[in-house]
Amino acid sequence: MVINHDQTVAYVNKSAERLLGIGRAEVVGRPLFKVFPGARGTDFEQKLLLVRQQAAPVKFDTTFYSPAGTNWYHFTVVAEDNACFVYFYAGQRPQTETSPAATGVSANRQIAKEYESVLAAEREQRLIAETLAEVTLALTSQTSLKNVLDEMLRQTQRLVSYRTAHIMLLKDDHLHIAGWQGYRELGSEELVSHLVQPLAEFPMDAEVVRSRQPLVIVDTHQESRWVIQEQTAWVRSHLVVPICLGERVLGILRLDANTIHAFSEEQVVKLQPLTNVAAIALENARLFEQVQQELAERKQIENEIRRRNSELALLNQVIAASATSLEPETILQITCQAVAQTFELPIVSATMLNNDKTAANLVAWHPRNLQPTESQQHFPIAADPIFQYLLQTKTSLIIADVATDPRLAGSTSPICAEKAQSLLVLPVVVEDHVVGSLNLQSTHSHQFTHQEINLAWRVIDQVAGVLARAQLDQRHRRLSEAIEQSAESVVITDTSGTLVYVNPSFERITGYSSDEVLGKKLNMLKSGRQDEAFYDNLWKTIRGGQVWHGRFINKRKDGTLYTDDATISPVRSENGTIVGFVGVQRDVTRELQLEEQYRQAQKMEAVGLLAGGIAHDFNNLLTVINGFAEMIQFELPPDNLHLQKLASRVRYSGTRAAALVRQLLAFSRREFVEPKILNLNKVVTDISKMLERLIEENISLRTEFAPDLWAVKVDAHQIEQIIVNLTVNARDAMPDGGSLSIETENKLLDDEFAAAHLGLSPGRYVLLTVIDSGTGMTDDVKEHLFEPFFTTKEQGKGTGLGLATVFGIVKQYQGAIFVYSEPAKGTTFKIYLPAFVDSSDEEGTPEQAGGIPRGTEVVLVVEDEAAVRDLAAYMLRRQGYTVIEAGNGEDALRIAEKRTGKIDLLLTDTVMPKMSGHVLANEFKVLYPDTKILFTSGYTDKNVMRQGMTESGIDFIPKPFSAAELARKVRAVLDS
Repeated sequence: MVINHDQTVAYVNKSAERLLGIGRAEVVGRPLFKVFPGARGTDFEQKLLLVRQQAAPVKFDTTFYSPAGTNWYHFTVVAEDNACFVYFYAGQRPQTETSPAATGVSANRQIAKEYESVLAAEREQRLIAETLAEVTLALTSQTSLKNVLDEMLRQTQRLVSYRTAHIMLLKDDHLHIAGWQGYRELGSEELVSHLVQPLAEFPMDAEVVRSRQPLVIVDTHQESRWVIQEQTAWVRSHLVVPICLGERVLGILRLDANTIHAFSEEQVVKLQPLTNVAAIALENARLFEQVQQELAERKQIENEIRRRNSELALLNQVIAASATSLEPETILQITCQAVAQTFELPIVSATMLNNDKTAANLVAWHPRNLQPTESQQHFPIAADPIFQYLLQTKTSLIIADVATDPRLAGSTSPICAEKAQSLLVLPVVVEDHVVGSLNLQSTHSHQFTHQEINLAWRVIDQVAGVLARAQLDQRHRRLSEAIEQSAESVVITDTSGTLVYVNPSFERITGYSSDEVLGKKLNMLKSGRQDEAFYDNLWKTIRGGQVWHGRFINKRKDGTLYTDDATISPVRSENGTIVGFVGVQRDVTRELQLEEQYRQAQKMEAVGLLAGGIAHDFNNLLTVINGFAEMIQFELPPDNLHLQKLASRVRYSGTRAAALVRQLLAFSRREFVEPKILNLNKVVTDISKMLERLIEENISLRTEFAPDLWAVKVDAHQIEQIIVNLTVNARDAMPDGGSLSIETENKLLDDEFAAAHLGLSPGRYVLLTVIDSGTGMTDDVKEHLFEPFFTTKEQGKGTGLGLATVFGIVKQYQGAIFVYSEPAKGTTFKIYLPAFVDSSDEEGTPEQAGGIPRGTEVVLVVEDEAAVRDLAAYMLRRQGYTVIEAGNGEDALRIAEKRTGKIDLLLTDTVMPKMSGHVLANEFKVLYPDTKILFTSGYTDKNVMRQGMTESGIDFIPKPFSAAELARKVRAVLDS
């Protein structure tokens, strides 16, 4: 029992409840003497007061009887901190007064032992609680990562005794030292302060990170995985505790001791709350430091902007004080003001000509309140006598009277406006070209003296010199800006090859900053792909004064390779001496990749064309073979089982050949897409035999199907293409064998799942899963996995189109594909396809001959392949139709023109000599506008598209087709 200062009961254990005969809820909170009324007035009350007044814990025993006299209680009371711990037991009232004391000696000793044990446990729990409370307050109040780490190590020492301890933080599969304690006494603090450990080289720590479970080694000399080294030979016990934030491992806490069995699972339990709080504090400190860094960077940028503004302000002051550094407009404006004041003229203005000398711009004037109109500010000079004179003579023009001078006849220049009477115009000549004018105007008659004219010329010469320097500086700036902003990297070296300049593109392409490379040679870019003879030839060429052009395979700062198309030229001084070299290098890595992709695409296109051509011929042949075999079955008596069986074998072989053609077209991506309602279990089952031939014998294939799998509406051949592509990739990822699993499953996705998986909407899906036990993939590979032409296979062994095609097919059906893979842990592809809810139009089993639709309409069959034409005609006549045959489009039109009766249906091939099916259909519609048209072809959908057959409402039946398929399609078109 524990009692408070006010002598109320704070806690009772189960034994106390049993002895008192009442529950804990009836005891806790009640005064002590309400619980033990017999203790009132006994020496228990005085002894209890004495215990509470002692500075150190005091024990005493006291005995009193219950009021009923039936029980007596023996107490041991200990004062501890701010409470008293009361230990008691009960017994029957003895016959003599000394009996209780005599009979309770042994019991008192037992209680004392129990008290010591309970007290130790209470102290232990209180220490843990205090430590956790203290560390929570201390850690959560810290924003410095170092302070968090130091506090964590300090609090760990309170809970678990150790010789040394350190904390490693996890970053990029490496453990980096972050905090340590106890190594200074061992003389190894310098060593531990630079500690970086790859997880791959430390399997025990890697297992702690992977499992997020602590590791206790009670004796390192008995642990087979422990490597004894000279610096750590003193370590006999080792403890590693992961620091986790949710499922993410931030780092580990390592403790070492020089004795065995120094650490136990109980101590791990003590440390677990500490590490949990520390993880939150570490993350908070990291985020705080990140924010502080961002704030510091922002402040640095703001300081940089203020610094640059200050520089610009200073430059503006310099420009205002020095005419040699002013912009042309500012120079001319100051000049206009100064000339007007010096010459005491009311109006002075300045113009600048455009580059092709067709117009002038009034760029400066004095006084400033004399605002010219927009037309006055910019005006043509082709017919202006003033500027034509300046351009031809490059001398000054002096006009005594603007109104009467014949040289100004027809001038519309604003220089003559504003009531000017006398005028002095001086050309501004830069590098022997007139670039503008300075115009001195007087509103009254003014005779410009030679002194004034000479002074004006001196001003103009000064202005021209400043403008010349300004233009030269402008050209230099433009050249510098062009080089700085060039997409090509530009480097300049001295004659020894030491870098003296690199532009920003060089920094962007190579990853090296200018500070890292200036003053050094370009050896850091060498990839080892060029031999010394290559570089010897380069230096021989440029040192001989010639221009070298070629390609480098260089290495960036991050180690990746790239290809430079480079031109290196010698730089000569005025006397022709080579003083350096300039190189212009263009990164052509992407271009080379595109060229390679283009070559791959050309090869695929060639294969596709070949496949399409073969498919066309095969489809015609298979149409005839399968069709006539089917007709034979129809004509044979049902009881002629032998011949029926032979005909079935022919049809079976033809059907397999047709499937082979479809696979060939699927490979070349030219198959005719026809979504149907189907069950993925059947698709996988039908293709399993082919998959077994694709994979190696050392790869086991396993399928697991959901028995009640929902239907999907897709093209079966495209689904086969997906499975084949994933199977081939899995096979290549398991060169030494392994296992391949294909599974199907129904999935009902809720809003939460859909929100967490981009590309999916809530609803019913069929999940197709392909799992292999192969080499797996890195995150970098997974990032580019579905990009066209991206492949990790050797050159010539992969096009990089397989998974891109898979991705496109899945997206075509509003599905989604996800990949889960790690190196050496295999790969799992999960493909979600929307389930087809309404299965009412799902195809049933093929009809027998008796169930094939019939008709009596007139059908014109146009087919250049005689065997196919005969078969189609035979099939339709057998079903009751009147059939007219034509071998090409021209014959069909002649037959149509001569025929007097109606033609209900035109069945035509799309690709025929002399006239295509599309052209035939257009012309046929003129003769028979009400005739239905049905197209057929053994070519692929791309050929059909080129023939214009993809318009809405066009009816089409691909070859090969069976009698039942043709009859159903003809009936459907006629009835539409």
